[in-house]
Amino acid sequence: MGKLVIEPAVLVIGPDEDPDHRLVAERASQTLQDFTLTVEGVRDLGRLDPLAIDRVVAEAWPLVRDTDELHDALLTAVALPAAECEPWRNWLDELARAGRATQARGAGPALWVSAERWPVVRAGIPDATPANALAAVEQTVPSASDAWIALVRGRLEVRGPQTAEEIAGALGLPESAVTAALDALEGEGFALKGRFRPSLAGAEPEWCERRLLARIHRLTLDGLRRQIEPVPVDVFLRFLLAHQHVASGHRLRGREGVVSAIEQLQGFEVPAGAWEPDVLSARVQGYGAAMLDELCLSGTVAWGRLNPPRRAEDAGPGSGSLTRVVPIALVLRRELGWLLAPDRFDASPFARSGAGRVLEHLRGRGALFYQDLLASAGMLPAQLEDSLSELAALGLAAADGFEAIRSLVSPRRARVQDARRRRGRGHAVQAPAVARGGRWAVFPGVPAAAAGRLEAWTRQLLARYGVLMRDLLRLEPAAPAWSELLPLLRRLEARGEARGGRFVSGCGGEQYSLPGAVERLREARDSMEPAAPASRHALGGEWLVLGAADPCNLTGVLLPGARVAATRANRLLLRGGRIVASLQGGKVATHAEDVVVEEARRRLQSRAT
Repeated sequence: MGKLVIEPAVLVIGPDEDPDHRLVAERASQTLQDFTLTVEGVRDLGRLDPLAIDRVVAEAWPLVRDTDELHDALLTAVALPAAECEPWRNWLDELARAGRATQARGAGPALWVSAERWPVVRAGIPDATPANALAAVEQTVPSASDAWIALVRGRLEVRGPQTAEEIAGALGLPESAVTAALDALEGEGFALKGRFRPSLAGAEPEWCERRLLARIHRLTLDGLRRQIEPVPVDVFLRFLLAHQHVASGHRLRGREGVVSAIEQLQGFEVPAGAWEPDVLSARVQGYGAAMLDELCLSGTVAWGRLNPPRRAEDAGPGSGSLTRVVPIALVLRRELGWLLAPDRFDASPFARSGAGRVLEHLRGRGALFYQDLLASAGMLPAQLEDSLSELAALGLAAADGFEAIRSLVSPRRARVQDARRRRGRGHAVQAPAVARGGRWAVFPGVPAAAAGRLEAWTRQLLARYGVLMRDLLRLEPAAPAWSELLPLLRRLEARGEARGGRFVSGCGGEQYSLPGAVERLREARDSMEPAAPASRHALGGEWLVLGAADPCNLTGVLLPGARVAATRANRLLLRGGRIVASLQGGKVATHAEDVVVEEARRRLQSRAT
């Protein structure tokens, strides 16, 4: 069988590895040190650091703060002993009342199970009965052996090294059934057998999920306790400002810099009026509107609303224009297919008659210039402009260029529009800005179903934040749910393309980082310590004004306190990577004792235009 290669985040069987795994291993070795052990050595890992084992086991156990997180934990673990769930009793009762979970009772210990996993528990433990009615869920009933494998797999995912006897006792399964399931999981490479906990030296073999064992082994061999200590959230913010090219010394340049910024931020919706003055200008030194115009008109970049506003089925058509506060996304056009949800809401029934007529023209004739639409739709210029604005706000249409957006968020727009309407249809009128943005077309068109959508989203979010955790998805309404992303994150960890652990303190659930991000987090932490020498990565005492609509606004998400609403007018003032003041509704609030209010007001209001 050869050598078992154990890298900091991946285990690969040497002689049997395929070319894809080899490429992944080579890429991972550029940033992480490789370690090799014999198979016999892996199965007798009495040298594993108990602190590393405890740390990884604690990270694997669910951190639950509400019913949704508890439901996700039940989906992952399949079944959890009731005795271990006592701290979550109120949330469990709430799930039970909603029919989303139940306590399975039988001859063995009571188990908490989600409605989706009930068929598995029923097949594996035939005498189990639910304590309450469950919501109807379409689910194939597995065989008993498949159910045992699923139950044991779930147990290993949340509990770290265990013996077959411990697993059987926790789940109320026959030990022979657990042993057979463990053998099957070992055969598929999910679990490894050995002696891992020094306190059980000489006892029966233990079993550990391969992914968790890789983490334990990495921490043991690193020997760097400092490396596994989570950093505070303000250190993560400091890291994020550099990672997203907002901090000085990390900013991008030129047209290529705009492409890089959009590539990192695509899928994140920002108020239309904030993209250029707040987001792109903060990341690209010397940013100019012509850079984005060129990218849009060449077909490299597209804009549009990924998440149309949802309305009740009985709601009638309603007015709504694309204003500076309407959220839109900038995306690389080639990536648009996977950025869209398969069940994207169709807002076309809510378009008013004029907008609906324009939409039918676009659907029937394809992309059209403003003048072509004006001739075919039989509308006044002002009516057509309002219809196009409404379609864009509903996520139903978009223009090739960004000039259409720019005109709608300009302070002069209202005066220009009024003057044009007063002059009427029969006079020579300068084409409105919506005409200067190129062709208009149905958005998002009919993109092909994107294969690998979940993995693409997973990689996108890792690229955006460097360290990804469930809480950050509160900023990402267009992204898939955490429960959908988690299996992909674990797969990337197994390939050595991501690292799992707890990197930022005070944030729940599992966390995953890009290779190298942990080291840069430590650099950010060290540069914030009083005795730390200045480094080229440190922000020092740099003042930074950040738009509240920026993805780096972590207030109320990771940072304690109320959320500074992500609107165009609100601002955050940072110094040395820490938020020291904010501007909301025209009022300045300080977040640090040593900040002079007037100084903060002057800096914040200088950008509030």
